[in-house]
Amino acid sequence: MSKYNFYTSYARFKEYHTVRISPRNLREFDRNIWRPLQARAKHNFLELGCGLGHILLCLKAKGVSRFRGTDTDKNIAAHLSEEIRSHFTVGDANRFLRGKTKGEIYDRVIMLDLLEHLTANAGFSLLSDLHRRTAQDAKILIRVPNAASPWGLQNQFGDVTHITAYTPASLKQIAIAADWKIEKIYPHREGSAIKIFTDAVFHRFVAAMASRPPEI
Repeated sequence: MSKYNFYTSYARFKEYHTVRISPRNLREFDRNIWRPLQARAKHNFLELGCGLGHILLCLKAKGVSRFRGTDTDKNIAAHLSEEIRSHFTVGDANRFLRGKTKGEIYDRVIMLDLLEHLTANAGFSLLSDLHRRTAQDAKILIRVPNAASPWGLQNQFGDVTHITAYTPASLKQIAIAADWKIEKIYPHREGSAIKIFTDAVFHRFVAAMASRPPEI
């Protein structure tokens, strides 16, 4: 049987559509991305693996004028909101970083659910390449499924295009190898304030009861 490229049917699997953002989306963006990055509207942003543009729309809503999103899937362009379409580039992340626009320097880089699609060596190469295209005080925000947590495994193994599983320890390992300093590793929390509170209480209970609690 020939090897199947699952990205050829990815648009149907992910049910591509034009996204809109809500006040709740912006609150979650503030909590999980904007504040941890110590971001400002004056910064120049790059999102690698931007998907349908949810984060790009949030950046625009925050008053950011300089931002760029890239993704390898050319099918995304047809679904992007008109207001961010000119900020989107189709292409491989490494090629983009080494490409014709190499004079562009970014202050903040966002990589949500991207590294797990790459081998560890490819992820290391990507993080290393970012040194060439980022300011001296740049910050990178990375999100991956947490393989150390039972809740993260359903995300890691819910997509057959995921190649590498990361825990907080292995994510720190690849960042150090690529010569980046880790400031913080934290959970990406979504949902209402009540759900976030009850999750925190439950996780604390699990940690207290288990001899080797998972890094939730």
